[in-house]
Amino acid sequence: LQHAYAWKPTGNSPIQSGEHVEYGDPFDLMGISQNSGHFSVPKKRALNYITDTNVQTISDAGQYRLYRHDATVGTNTVALRIDAGSAYDYWLEYRRDVPSELSAYAAGVAHGVLIHWNKLPSFTQAGAVGTYLLDMTPGSVGGMNDSALALGQSFYDPAYKIRLTPIRTGSSVQGDWIDVAIALGDYPSDRAPALQSLATDATVFARASVNLTATGTDPDGD
Repeated sequence: LQHAYAWKPTGNSPIQSGEHVEYGDPFDLMGISQNSGHFSVPKKRALNYITDTNVQTISDAGQYRLYRHDATVGTNTVALRIDAGSAYDYWLEYRRDVPSELSAYAAGVAHGVLIHWNKLPSFTQAGAVGTYLLDMTPGSVGGMNDSALALGQSFYDPAYKIRLTPIRTGSSVQGDWIDVAIALGDYPSDRAPALQSLATDATVFARASVNLTATGTDPDGD
């Protein structure tokens, strides 16, 4: 099983030129962590801990549900894979457990997705064979520890026009999950979300109770 690297970009984009960090993934047993108890999902697939049934390859834009891979898996989708042409790919994963030394970052991990390269871009370290954890908060004081892409934040690959946005978390009988909006290709205009609010009464008097509801929609799903 190969090493779990990190990619440290030199600027604000997680995927621009940068620095190879050996053993730099703090969430993978093949990286810095010795206490996580888990590999990243590309490694779990290589080991047959998960199967092709658990990995969904994305070819169309939409919203996709991703279950945590650090709990009972069964037939759940625990990995989303997106090809960036034939050059490289992205693997998305969701987890709740973190190594004990990263407990300060547990909430961020539980409300976001971790993103890896498994097929590596040509500009990464020559001869490197393994996975790279991508830092979705480049330049932060947390380094790779807060590298998750958080709810409501978007990552965009301009070369291959891939946009990833975690939008909500929840739980069901199948387990804890996170929904991710994935946009592929050109979007000539990004339309604004719409918010509709309703009150139970049109006229409200002082010190009287009123119920308010609000519904948000996004015509582009991102």
